[in-house]
Amino acid sequence: MQKPSEQYERVKKLLQSDSRLRESDRKLMSRVWYDDLVNKGYNVDSMTVKEFLTLLSMNGLASYESTTRARRKVMELHAELRGTGYSARKSQEKEVKTDIKDWKVI
Repeated sequence: MQKPSEQYERVKKLLQSDSRLRESDRKLMSRVWYDDLVNKGYNVDSMTVKEFLTLLSMNGLASYESTTRARRKVMELHAELRGTGYSARKSQEKEVKTDIKDWKVI
């Protein structure tokens, strides 16, 4: 069995500690990037948007893709960490698949 990644463990701890992060990738990413900045010694209160975007574009912060991939895996393996919207989306899964199969392009 493969050992969970650092990002997986990080996301799992965040989802355990703050249920609001289970409902929104944007909130989760904001928290991850905030923690990255603080841990790297940046003063988040005085940082400009330009400085943030430069750091983000130079891979100085956690990637959106790896973080959301880790979130999906955590939620797959730990049902208790799923947000309330998860069940609602899953209940509509069959209907959406049927709609897509029956979709006629004009």
